[in-house]
Amino acid sequence: MNILQYIINQPRIVKRLIVVFLDIFISIISTWTALSIRYNEIYFLNNYDLDLFILRDLQIFSLSIIIFIPIFY
Repeated sequence: MNILQYIINQPRIVKRLIVVFLDIFISIISTWTALSIRYNEIYFLNNYDLDLFILRDLQIFSLSIIIFIPIFY
């Protein structure tokens, strides 16, 4: 209960930032889950040609965050 009380006693801006970061985290998890469902397997980075996959994955997750923030804030 100490953590909850600590968060409640924080200023409004801190609580709002906590909510934004948690929402971004949930957005990333949701995007990952959607990709896993679409590909019918758990979505991981492939070991071959890693640079291309990292760039593509960063674009996908960045786009989900860019779309997510204006809709909810």
